[in-house]
Amino acid sequence: LLDYAVRGEKGPPGWDKHTIQHLCNHSNDKRLAAKTASELSALLFLGLFIAECGTLEQKGSVVKVLDHALDILLSDLGIVRRVYTDKLDIKAFKTRRIQSIPYMDLEWSNGRKQTLTAFTSVPVHLIKGDKPFEFKAVIPPPPPLTAKPAGGA
Repeated sequence: LLDYAVRGEKGPPGWDKHTIQHLCNHSNDKRLAAKTASELSALLFLGLFIAECGTLEQKGSVVKVLDHALDILLSDLGIVRRVYTDKLDIKAFKTRRIQSIPYMDLEWSNGRKQTLTAFTSVPVHLIKGDKPFEFKAVIPPPPPLTAKPAGGA
C-alpha cells in the first residue's frame, strides 16, 4: 500500500476504501485479542505463584472508593485489584462524600479506625482464592494500639 501511495497510484486492484477499512479493523481486533490474552496469562501465572508460595504482601494505593469495595493499584505488579469490605476483618464500615470526594471509614475488629480515600497508601495481602489460579486482595488490619505503661521510668 505504501508503495502505491508513494507512486501516486490508487492501490492494488480490488482494494477499495471499504476493503482496506475491513482489513485494518481485523488487524486491530487481532492485536487487541493478543494483548488481552497476554494480560490474562500474566494474571493466571500470578495466581499460580500465590497458590504455590503463599500470601504475597504488596504496597497499594487506593484509586477508587465504591459503596462496598475499594480499587487498589499495586504499582509493583502494575495491576488494579478490587478489595471487598465483606472479605475484611472489620466490625463496620461507612462510605461518605465530602465535596464529591468519596471516603470509606473502617472500624476494624481490633478496635482501630481507619479512613480511606483516593491516593491513600495501604498494605495489601494477595491470598489464594477459592478456585485454582484465582487470588484475592485483602487489606490487613492495622496493629492494635498499645497502652503506654503508667509512670514508666
